[in-house]
Amino acid sequence: TMAMNGCLGGLVAITAGCSVVTPGMAIIIGMVGGWVYYGFSKFLIAMRIDDAVDAVPVHFANGMWGVIAVGLFANEDAMATAGYNSDHTGWFYSWGKKSGDANLLLCQICCVL
Repeated sequence: TMAMNGCLGGLVAITAGCSVVTPGMAIIIGMVGGWVYYGFSKFLIAMRIDDAVDAVPVHFANGMWGVIAVGLFANEDAMATAGYNSDHTGWFYSWGKKSGDANLLLCQICCVL
């Protein structure tokens, strides 16, 4: 069940940014989502919180990761194609342009909090 929930966690993680990330970044977000699921599941066990079907690590933790991942991996061209304002792209893309504009990332973190 851990493998299935890890895969499901990866799918949940990519849902937030599926229209604004490239396929390669989607794979990375999904792979990290699997590890986020695993870590949060172990955290709940350590805290002695019962979650029989691991719904919280799959949906809550990976939902948060997915929203933050948009702030990291949002592509300018994909944002424009999807109809979003592409002035502030993902942090890794703006960092690659020697800009370091983290406005979208900070906005996404505020949304999670």
